[in-house]
Amino acid sequence: MELCNTIKYLLVSFCLMISWPSMGSGHAPVDWKELVNNSELIAIISLDSISKTPDGLLSTVTVIKPLKGNTASEHISILWKPSTASLTLNDFFKDYVVFINKRDDGTYSPSIISKSFWVIESDKRYVDLELNLSFIENIPNQLYEMRFEPGRHAYVDGYEIRRVFIDSLISYFEDQEHLKL
Repeated sequence: MELCNTIKYLLVSFCLMISWPSMGSGHAPVDWKELVNNSELIAIISLDSISKTPDGLLSTVTVIKPLKGNTASEHISILWKPSTASLTLNDFFKDYVVFINKRDDGTYSPSIISKSFWVIESDKRYVDLELNLSFIENIPNQLYEMRFEPGRHAYVDGYEIRRVFIDSLISYFEDQEHLKL
């Protein structure tokens, strides 16, 4: 009986050990420098299509404006998994800022799990860094302003978020400020 309990304990411990990194990866902080330096391509994109593949979802996108890096084509494909993305590439009526890397097969993938897709708000002027994106640390001050967001339910009065302005982000990369990191 004691051997059976020991085996159960070891089995549960092993399962927790191998699943722990994936359970917490969305909430792990990441530094701005790490996000930028670990991304081959940072771009403003719009979504063209989505298809399901055995490896995840494949979004075909139009590169509106590359901020860091270059592409051989105006249209690229990004392979991603809903389980590892805090925000998904699934809204055809919004544009995105993406932080991605080229894969061996020519498609792209998120450079940092759960921090690589930023939804640009409908007026195309800003991105609010909420939820998992709020864990991006040391974003340069010239890119954002703090904004109070009223609570959405009875238990929270509200919270502060960083609003990143797209024009400031474009200027940051055009002025090559990212090279000073």
